[in-house]
Amino acid sequence: MSKVLGVDIDYYFHNHFGYLNYVVPIGRGRSNNPFYGCGNSTLAAVGPDDNRYSFGNHAYTKRGNERNYDSTMRQYISCGDRLKLIIIIALIMLFTCGRFDSDWSLRNRLDGWLINLTQETYEEYTIDKSTASEAARAYGVPVPQIMDFN
Repeated sequence: MSKVLGVDIDYYFHNHFGYLNYVVPIGRGRSNNPFYGCGNSTLAAVGPDDNRYSFGNHAYTKRGNERNYDSTMRQYISCGDRLKLIIIIALIMLFTCGRFDSDWSLRNRLDGWLINLTQETYEEYTIDKSTASEAARAYGVPVPQIMDFN
């Protein structure tokens, strides 16, 4: 939709995405098992070495071919980490008289939105590479796809 409205944004297809860290997929709760409820996979959250499925591929957009914008899931942020972020944001807003976060980037991060992130940071938040076997499944790279609107 952004492309239709003239935003400099491109669609990227990331083959061999890998195993997920805990994320919050749209319409679901915390999960690191993207296909729970399908087939034999019934648990949304499983241990990193338990039987779970990986993302064979994933798609998202990049603005200006640099920063990732993924509206299909959010980073899972624990209650403790959320509290730390709230305190940091409150202090920053206090010392800058509310002018520092004019683009809402800190508040969006507090909610875990995966927007305006470098590729490296995006993958750190979403792809589980904590074990050798999990890291081996995350060998793909995002490739731009042609979406020409006239």
